[in-house]
Amino acid sequence: MKTSSTTGPGLTIHALEAEGSPMDGAEKSQMGRVTIYSVMGCPHCLQAKSCLQELGLQVHEVDINQHTELWVRVKELTGRSTVPQIFFNSVHIGGNDDLNKLAPEELERLVHQVREEPVPSDSPPLPEESHVEAPGKQDGEFKCERDDWADMVEEFKQCGVIGSHRKGLRVFRNSFTGAQLVNWLEKEKGLDRSKAFETGKVLMDRKFFNSVMGKREFEESSALFRMLEHDPHSALNVREMATCSPLEAAELSETLRNMMLRLYSEHLSVDGKSVDYKAMSQSPSFEHYCELAVQLQRVELQALRREEKLAFFINIYNALVIHGNLRLGAPKNMWQRYRVALPEVEPLIHFALNCGAKGCPPIKTYTAEDIDRQLRMAAEAFLENDEGCRVDAVKGEVKLSQIFKWYKGDFGDTDEEMLNWILNHMSDSSKKSSLQTVMKGGSFKVSFMPYDWSSNSKD
Repeated sequence: MKTSSTTGPGLTIHALEAEGSPMDGAEKSQMGRVTIYSVMGCPHCLQAKSCLQELGLQVHEVDINQHTELWVRVKELTGRSTVPQIFFNSVHIGGNDDLNKLAPEELERLVHQVREEPVPSDSPPLPEESHVEAPGKQDGEFKCERDDWADMVEEFKQCGVIGSHRKGLRVFRNSFTGAQLVNWLEKEKGLDRSKAFETGKVLMDRKFFNSVMGKREFEESSALFRMLEHDPHSALNVREMATCSPLEAAELSETLRNMMLRLYSEHLSVDGKSVDYKAMSQSPSFEHYCELAVQLQRVELQALRREEKLAFFINIYNALVIHGNLRLGAPKNMWQRYRVALPEVEPLIHFALNCGAKGCPPIKTYTAEDIDRQLRMAAEAFLENDEGCRVDAVKGEVKLSQIFKWYKGDFGDTDEEMLNWILNHMSDSSKKSSLQTVMKGGSFKVSFMPYDWSSNSKD
């Protein structure tokens, strides 16, 4: 067999050619199995899969987000928290970088082995058929039950009351007074004054409208209110009324996140390096996502537990980053990022938030039932990657992502406290051992690597 090598920026692909039978990407007979553990929307996973298919290998891809029951076993086998993780039969290769760093003769040996040898009994685990996700959740299908109050609100919007109202020197467009709503309910719906006032409170409680001055309670007075779809701010999910009965927050956020991940995956280039955002924005699936995002207007968040809030806000943040990219363009600096709205500092969320730039943590979907373990995994994966943390034990140097500089207060007041936090959140690895060595030396240098804000847009 002959070996050829193609080198590009940060990527080396070794392609094998059988003498007298040039490789054209067609799959050959294969007794064994190449397994890739991945997550949806992972560029490195796509790159690895593409490289293996160029070798004519059949690839068995397992989405860890859909089959979380396998991840503990995979981590035991690999000692790693990142994806992809690649196996040739039972031989663990590592991630995409490890695949591309294989010596040509070693890659040739592995390809020959997986073609000629059957899958051994100690091969890595595959999902059981009983663990396949329900189609409705996977496809993002939500049954919208029209809210009982929606028709009444639609009638009120058409009655001619909503318009411009002045308060002092300010004019509030698309607004109405509490008294105007109560009067309409009394006249057009035949309610007595007391019942009309209580109905106004119900409509506000159900988040059909808000006070323009931030009042928490409905008032039968000259106080001004505005429908949520008339909000003058540039929110991405306004301009139409949410008519479904309020949906459960955690389930809605998971569905939106999975829909956006699937869209992102469908529009990733074959090499995993760029995204066709223009085509994504014109996709019917994106329009369906936008329709469902409107229902966020009326989600009830006050009663959520800490775990539910974490999962909800992380999923929504990550989905809306891509939504914002499509509607508003890519962010240019850290000041265009937004913090997640949580009452207490949660340092681990920094490794779960995806900002759409190439240096960000992996894209994932989170669930309230398992949020703390998932966040821990995200931190381990981030620190395992050299874009997150690099350690030179000989020079006593530690290079970190800018995230640790921007949010240093979340990790400790001093460099030593910050490095101790990092050490406590690393998985067992040679990098962790190197960091322990550096810290035991007592004298170390901490610096921060440049952050990659460049867009991964196809254009």
